[in-house]
Amino acid sequence: MVSVNELKRILKPYFKIDNRRLDCLTQMLGALITVRTVNLVELAQAMITGGVFDTSGLGDF
Repeated sequence: MVSVNELKRILKPYFKIDNRRLDCLTQMLGALITVRTVNLVELAQAMITGGVFDTSGLGDF
């Protein structure tokens, strides 16, 4: 199981971007890891349904 917070903490020093963009990046990476494919429909569904992530921080994303 992938933790968005842990992945975000690990990637933050390497990406000098604001938190919203880092959240988006970690959500996409985690969804890719979860579904193990680059099918964008499955990726979007994994992000929307929450999969293994807490999507409450996405707001109006």
